[in-house]
Amino acid sequence: MYRELVEADLLKPGPFMDTAKALYLEGRWDAFFQPRTVEDFQKYIRENPAPKDPIIQEIFKNNTSPTANEELLFPNAFDLNVVPSMRYNLGCIHSHSYYEISYLAKGTCTQIVGGSEIHTEVGDFVILAPGVSHYIQILDDESIVLSIGIRKSTFQNAFFGLFTGQDMLSSFFSKTLNGESASQYLMFQTGNDGTVKDFLYEMYFECSHPIAYTRQALNNKMSDVFIYLLRYHQDHVVIGSDTLHSNAQLLPILQYIQYHYATVTLQELSELFHYHPTYIGKAIKAETGKTFNELRQDLRLSRAADLLRHTDTPLQRIAMDLGYSDVSHFYRNFKSRYGMTPNRYRGQS
Repeated sequence: MYRELVEADLLKPGPFMDTAKALYLEGRWDAFFQPRTVEDFQKYIRENPAPKDPIIQEIFKNNTSPTANEELLFPNAFDLNVVPSMRYNLGCIHSHSYYEISYLAKGTCTQIVGGSEIHTEVGDFVILAPGVSHYIQILDDESIVLSIGIRKSTFQNAFFGLFTGQDMLSSFFSKTLNGESASQYLMFQTGNDGTVKDFLYEMYFECSHPIAYTRQALNNKMSDVFIYLLRYHQDHVVIGSDTLHSNAQLLPILQYIQYHYATVTLQELSELFHYHPTYIGKAIKAETGKTFNELRQDLRLSRAADLLRHTDTPLQRIAMDLGYSDVSHFYRNFKSRYGMTPNRYRGQS
């Protein structure tokens, strides 16, 4: 029942939608609905004057800004906001200074990121990096796309503590915040997972009906979404990049390393994925900034620290389970990473 009520609200016509829909359905000025850059859009308007109708002129004006104004999206000093994407919106490619997430809750849409159209299905959760040009258009009455904006300026304080591991979401956020990433988007394909939809519908309702502590509630719910995606949908990720480096091929390799870091070798990866070990090593370095051995070592030691903090597992068993041939080797590496022995680390936890 709750979903139906939220969807009924989301399906209400947005500002100027009736006029824009009429333009589209009647075939008048249909070229305005084609995706184009802001410059091309403005040129088209100059060469094909807009009607004098003030409502239509307002529609045009709202679609000729190359960079969306952050303050318009984040009311009440919120760190994030959830709004439905407009239906029958004109085709203006733009960018943001903040992270934007789109979630296709129902139906279909056209989405262009960085000049390329990406195929999205219901349940797809697309995270765009700041500054990436993009475009979303819905040309029917029944489709629902939720747009979640997260300030880049406050992201680090509000959420970055979540992303300290070696998973792909952590890597994406840390590298884009530091200006190091060539990846333009991450897409989690959640399909018919109702939990993701419920999370986002709750966030939309919270934004639409703010009360005391709404800002904190939204941040907590967003954290829950990220954690849920990392737990249950990390095997369903697509990485979009504007480089020649094939992230689509590298992603399963990185995921395999993440799950088999205790024993995996480059030769094993070569046999499983049919690439030369040297090529795999170079690709890993290009994407993560770390060599294969450094990445594997980080994963091992992060897991060791977690076990030391939360379990009483003997050190020798930890070392053996993490693939170390002898305890002294484990001790040396752990002390080099954390500045203290495993025993002392456990005692301070």
